[in-house]
Amino acid sequence: MNYDEQFRTLVYGAWESRPNTLLAEKLRATVSWQWQRERRTLSRPSSQVNNIGRDNVYTFGASLSARSAKKPITSWLTSWFSYGADTYVDRIGSAAWIEFTDIGAVQKRSRGQYLDDSSYTYGGAFVELAGELAGEVIARAGGRVSWTMARAAADVDSGTAAVNNNWFPLVGNTGVQWRATSWLRLLADVDRSFRAPNLDDLTSRQQTGPGFQFENPDLDPETAMTYEVGARVGNRISAELWAFRTLIRGAVTKSPREQSDCPPNTPQCDAAWTRFQLVNARARSEVRGVEASVYAHLPYSIIGRANFSWTWGEGPNVGDPPSDPTIPFVERVPLSRIPPVNGTAELLWKHRSGFAASTSFRWALQQSRLALADISDARIPAGGTPGFAVLDVNLSYRVYRKLLVSLAFENLFDAAYRYHGSSVNGPGRGVSMLIDLGPLWR
Repeated sequence: MNYDEQFRTLVYGAWESRPNTLLAEKLRATVSWQWQRERRTLSRPSSQVNNIGRDNVYTFGASLSARSAKKPITSWLTSWFSYGADTYVDRIGSAAWIEFTDIGAVQKRSRGQYLDDSSYTYGGAFVELAGELAGEVIARAGGRVSWTMARAAADVDSGTAAVNNNWFPLVGNTGVQWRATSWLRLLADVDRSFRAPNLDDLTSRQQTGPGFQFENPDLDPETAMTYEVGARVGNRISAELWAFRTLIRGAVTKSPREQSDCPPNTPQCDAAWTRFQLVNARARSEVRGVEASVYAHLPYSIIGRANFSWTWGEGPNVGDPPSDPTIPFVERVPLSRIPPVNGTAELLWKHRSGFAASTSFRWALQQSRLALADISDARIPAGGTPGFAVLDVNLSYRVYRKLLVSLAFENLFDAAYRYHGSSVNGPGRGVSMLIDLGPLWR
C-alpha cells in the first residue's frame, strides 16, 4: 500500500468572555472547519492492476461552554457548576478506481472505501454541578444528553445497505475527592459512557493489519461503566495511584469471516488471507488496570519522575464454535490491542546558569496475550510484541530570554523496539538539535 497524498487543513476560531454573572463567570465559544484528504494505491504487479482510492472528509464543528463562579451556600458549603453544548458534522467524499497497467485502461468502482456523500452528525449538551464541603470534600455529578445521526445511501452494485441511524443517549458521571490529611487525598469516580458506531464501522471496506475488514450496517452502540479509585499525595514528593475497572456491553470487536461472506464486487476481500467484520460482543467485556506516577524534588537541583501502567482486558469469543464438539472452544479471550506492562523514568537537572541535562528510560514487557485479530495482524510479531528498554539523553543551554539550544541523543544503545500494535519499529540511535529563538519575540 502506497499513500500518495495525506493532507489535513484546520481552521479554528475561539472567543472567550468573562461576564462575571451568577450563571457565567467565564464563557468560551469555538467554531472549526477541517478537511482531511487521502489518496492511496495498492499495486499488484503480477496481475498488472493498481487499486486506487481517494477519500475527503469535511468536518464542521461548534461548541459553547460556561462556568459559574464559586458561590457560598452556607458557612460549610460552596458550590459551582458548568454547562455547555457542542456539535460536529462530518461529510465524506469517497471514490475508487481499478487501473489496468497492461492496457492503460481505468475503470471506476461503484463505491470507495466509504460510501460517497455519507454524513455523520454528533454532539451533545451537558451540565455538571460541584460542591466543596468544609474545605475537605469536593463532590461533583453531571450528565450529558447526546445526539448521533449516521446517513449513507445504499450502493446496489457492491451490495452495500443504506444507513439511517439515530441515537440519543443519556450518560453521566459522579465523583468525590476527600482531603484525608494535609498531604493525602482520596478519590473515587463512577462514569457511564456510550459510543455509537461511526461511519468507518458502518460503511467502510478496507485492508487493515489483521486482514480485510468490511462493514456491518446493523451494529449497535456499546455502553460502559467505569469505576475508579485513587490516592494522591503531595509535598516534596508528589505521587498518584489509580485503579480502574471498565465493564463494556455490546463491545464492537472483529469477528472472522470466510471468503464466501465477502460482499459483491470486492476483489480485495476475495484475495485476502484473513477477513473480518465488526460485530457486537454477545456478553460483557472487561478492562481493568493500575496506573501510578511519582514526581520528586531531589538534592542538587535534580527532579525525578516516573510512571507505571498495567492493563488487562478480556471479552467473549465472537467466533462461531466448531461443529465438532471435540474441538476446544475458548469462551473468553483477550481483547485486542491491550498494551503490556510499561513505564518511564526520568532524571532532570537544571542549573541557574542555564545549563540542563536529563536522562529518560522507556520500557515495556512483552505482550503475548493476543486476540484472534492480533494473531493475524502483520503489525504484531508472531508470539506477541517483544519487550524493550530505551535510554535517551538530552543536553540544553538557555540564554535568559534570548535563546535555547538543545541536543538530544535518542536510543543510545540502538535497541530494536516497537510499541504494541504499531506498524513500524521505533527509531534507532540518533542525534537531533533544537534551536528555539522564540524568547526573542515573546
